[in-house]
Amino acid sequence: MDKEILKGLADNPNLLAAVRKLLEEKFSVDSLTADRADEVLGQMVRARLVGLQAINEAFRELENLRTPPKTPERDNTAI
Repeated sequence: MDKEILKGLADNPNLLAAVRKLLEEKFSVDSLTADRADEVLGQMVRARLVGLQAINEAFRELENLRTPPKTPERDNTAI
């Protein structure tokens, strides 16, 4: 993917939080209903948990693309 686009996403904390929230809602286990067979329900729960894990890994990678904050230059007191 284009690193500049991902870097822009990583540098915008509000956008990053909104995207994360949207993705996590789509993989929420809370939205599952118990009207399915146990085996199917178990598969769905496992798939959503694996999806949430992948989302978390992707956002950890995005954290590495964030521009480090600029520190103000300080006078050298040793001079």
